[in-house]
Amino acid sequence: MTDVDVIERDDSGRAAVVESEMDASVARVRMRLRFRYDEPGAIRWSRESGDLRSLEGSWRFEPRGNGLTLATYALEIGVGRRLALLVRTVRGPVRERVEALLADRPVEGLKARAEAAAWRRAERSV
Repeated sequence: MTDVDVIERDDSGRAAVVESEMDASVARVRMRLRFRYDEPGAIRWSRESGDLRSLEGSWRFEPRGNGLTLATYALEIGVGRRLALLVRTVRGPVRERVEALLADRPVEGLKARAEAAAWRRAERSV
């Protein structure tokens, strides 16, 4: 994401509607997303407007005991007309990079944050 603006917050002060922009290497993708929080088990979001035809995403969290949590990321994307032309013509490393931006980076980001938090907790207990 190259830019995120919180448009609306929920009663707990969390982002409820955001406008974001992502540099997908071959095009900038703008969208407005609405977030729903089903604590402690899930966060869901959906496209309200923007360059994509549709977007539905979620994180589900399932406690596994011993301080472990299984985090499951799901994302369904319907590309808009402009991006559909790119999808049909872009092949190879560029297409793989765009797919990685949409699918891999959020997972890698959560993993890094979770591991950093675990290290901080471990350091405090020593």
